[in-house]
Amino acid sequence: MKNGTILLWKYKKSKGLIDFVSRLIVFFTNFPYVHVSIFLDGKTYEYTVWKDGKKTKTGIRITNGLREADEYREPTFDLSAHEVFTMIKYAEWLKPHKYSVLKLLVLSVIYPARWLFKKIKWVPFDNFIFGDVCSVLPAEMYEFIGRDIFPYDPAGITVPGMWAETQYFETKTRD
Repeated sequence: MKNGTILLWKYKKSKGLIDFVSRLIVFFTNFPYVHVSIFLDGKTYEYTVWKDGKKTKTGIRITNGLREADEYREPTFDLSAHEVFTMIKYAEWLKPHKYSVLKLLVLSVIYPARWLFKKIKWVPFDNFIFGDVCSVLPAEMYEFIGRDIFPYDPAGITVPGMWAETQYFETKTRD
């Protein structure tokens, strides 16, 4: 996989709050995707909530290797070594920030009305105080190196399905 590849997960029935939130994402965004991460320099970076033993953690999780996903979107361009380094440093800088279920719910609900938020140039809860969500991390990482993947949408209101439709990436299957 190329550096900057986007990993997408589709909705799968699960239990409790995760299933409820995933259904909301699918319903309001009209995309089957509920989670996104990015592959850089042999590691997967994602904003998420995960279990570490008995503890629940939230924030940016970095795992070695390419995580198994439902779909992959490889960039149609090559990232320079400096761009990859800068994106990784940006993710490490963000690491202490928390994942925000509130922002996830807000983004899911406002996504159909994103035209209004673009017009007034405001993204609800677009502030580090509130945390962030999975789809925003790769968008901000690309924006940080000067590559605006979503030129008509602020990075702060991206949803996983937008990554499946952007013209800068093509679908790849895992080798």
